[in-house]
Amino acid sequence: MLQDIASNMGSTIQQMYFALDHNTTIPAGATTDQFELPPYLDGYFYTANAELQPSTAATNPSQVLQITVRLATTSLEVTSQVLLGSNAQWDSAITFMSNSTMAGAYADKFGNGTISMGFGE
Repeated sequence: MLQDIASNMGSTIQQMYFALDHNTTIPAGATTDQFELPPYLDGYFYTANAELQPSTAATNPSQVLQITVRLATTSLEVTSQVLLGSNAQWDSAITFMSNSTMAGAYADKFGNGTISMGFGE
């Protein structure tokens, strides 16, 4: 179940990115998404952090967002990875908390095409 949560988060974030990146009618704007995830898993909340890393493919300018989800007070941890474009930025200083009222993600597109993303709203 924890892996499903990580995969769901990755899929949602990637969809938000592509919606802003491929929509040329939106030169700048913002979007948020509340994850449709349970606040607790087996009675425990969970946290997530994410970090952008360059793609290892020399011909691919994409970046890999690695999401790590941890079940609180346990040693259980899973990761999920999604590809984002070279214009993506991720705020890795914010930790996702499953039992927070702001348990979602945001994406801001700027006029220069940069898409800044992170956990929260």
